[in-house]
Amino acid sequence: MVWTDETDKNDGKFQRCYANDTSQYKWLYPLAAQFCPNDSKLMVSGRLSEISGEIAIFDTGRDSQSRPSSESKQHGLYQLLNIVENDPHDMLGCWFSDMFFLSAKLCIQPNQIASSI
Repeated sequence: MVWTDETDKNDGKFQRCYANDTSQYKWLYPLAAQFCPNDSKLMVSGRLSEISGEIAIFDTGRDSQSRPSSESKQHGLYQLLNIVENDPHDMLGCWFSDMFFLSAKLCIQPNQIASSI
């Protein structure tokens, strides 16, 4: 769920502006969420199994010019842009910039040493 205090009432109270049932992605549960620096995208990390996870990237319907003000675009218009593999799930992902993010992929090397790239 995403909550906001940007309402017409301007009373400082928060209200839900977006909700998404992550069970549709076969996730056990979501782990973390983070907006990119200009609030135009939302990254949500989810757990699929003991090791595996995914990262979902949503467009928030906002851009850097509308952050945050009473003139900002309407909340709750989130759209799924992409889902990527993220193993191990507890890497969670991280924004590098407004256009790039980091994820992980667990690889077993020939010498049986596990590494994440």
